[in-house]
Amino acid sequence: MFSAVPSLTTGFEGYPRNQARLQSQWELGKHWEFEMALRYVDNVVGQSIPNSMTMDLRLGWNPRKDFQIALVGTNLLEPHHPEFGATIYETQITQVRRTIFAQATWLR
Repeated sequence: MFSAVPSLTTGFEGYPRNQARLQSQWELGKHWEFEMALRYVDNVVGQSIPNSMTMDLRLGWNPRKDFQIALVGTNLLEPHHPEFGATIYETQITQVRRTIFAQATWLR
């Protein structure tokens, strides 16, 4: 799935000019699934936030209908990237870090 997200705020101060997202999900056999998401965000107008591209991956194993284990990685292309600039309320640019974690889900 590809989506270019138009917005009424596009081009206004504090918002990116363009955004795009490519997302896909595959079933890898009876108990395995793989998901990938690639996201592009243009520079933020009026702030010193450069454009960025991020990628998220998820590998899930479903040994039972009500239980799942997954390995997830977010923001994998860079160690960190800025998403929000300094405002009148905060003085530092907000950085989003690369994250890798395991997840277990038990459904009742």
